[in-house]
Amino acid sequence: ATIYSVDGDILLFQTELTYNYAEYFTVGLTKGSNFFMQEAIFILNTNVKLGPVFIDHESYLWNNNMTEGDQNMVKQCQGVVIEEKASRCLDSGLDNCVSICCEFGNLTCSLGSDDSEGGSSG
Repeated sequence: ATIYSVDGDILLFQTELTYNYAEYFTVGLTKGSNFFMQEAIFILNTNVKLGPVFIDHESYLWNNNMTEGDQNMVKQCQGVVIEEKASRCLDSGLDNCVSICCEFGNLTCSLGSDDSEGGSSG
């Protein structure tokens, strides 16, 4: 990972992440982390196993506004990989990874004012 948070907060604002190589993801959030990104760009990153951004089932994507990605080399998702609640993508291997793929800029994947729990809005 290029940026990794365990039980912390990450804000990417007007940030471009380009030409990073990481086995699983470029930005990863685990164990109750919060992720806010606006006007972030992910270009030509190589993430062999998951995708440019990974959010585990205990962490939250709060903002995905005006973000984009292009020409990222990934196996699973071109945007934000949000792990489902019962899954353990990093612990039990990718064969048992249950997640949703949220495209960059898709605001429906961000938590809003509802009572959502865990990394996605559902």
